[in-house]
Amino acid sequence: MTTYRVTFTPPLLKNAKAILFLVAGQDKAETLAAVLEGPTEPDRFPVQGINCTAAGGETLWLLDQAAAASLKSSRTSD
Repeated sequence: MTTYRVTFTPPLLKNAKAILFLVAGQDKAETLAAVLEGPTEPDRFPVQGINCTAAGGETLWLLDQAAAASLKSSRTSD
């Protein structure tokens, strides 16, 4: 069986028109808070280096309540 792989590198993602992160589950809550509200540590959390807004794009985080439970600030949408 032949397999193929597509790799999205940081330069590609930084130039995207939009990036969507979908995070669900209580087991992600502490890490998500560290990524979004903690110090910038891209060696520890590579996702911190991915942001397409500098290129005029939009970065959107979709979280369930369990994943967002450890966040200090919140912006919600119904």
